[in-house]
Amino acid sequence: MNTDILKGQWNQMKGDIMIWWGELTKDEVEKVNGERIHLEGLIQERFGKSKEEAKREVDQFFSTHQTIRGQWNQLKGSAQYLWGKLTGSDIDQVEGGMTTLFGKLQEKYGKTKQEIRDEITEWIDNTELKKPE
Repeated sequence: MNTDILKGQWNQMKGDIMIWWGELTKDEVEKVNGERIHLEGLIQERFGKSKEEAKREVDQFFSTHQTIRGQWNQLKGSAQYLWGKLTGSDIDQVEGGMTTLFGKLQEKYGKTKQEIRDEITEWIDNTELKKPE
């Protein structure tokens, strides 16, 4: 993700970052201040990851975040199929928001954030989306 885009969307992304990496505190995320390199450093330091692992995790987060936000209309049918306990109302409330999706899945399935994160990552990786022409 472009650094300028991260800074521009920072306020909307802070909650999603805290959900994605459930052990991060609000204070830690605030210190990142929209700087990708600082987020990678935080992930590296906080979770004992190598520089490459932290970069890969941040890349995965941004890819998933952008896909869910940008292609929610294409994804919502497969989300409801995959997670059958999600109602039409649940799907409408998500509206591409990763934080809301995590919350709904935790509420309906009682899974950990890590389990949901793994499921969402696998779902996005295995969903065929129309490529922009």
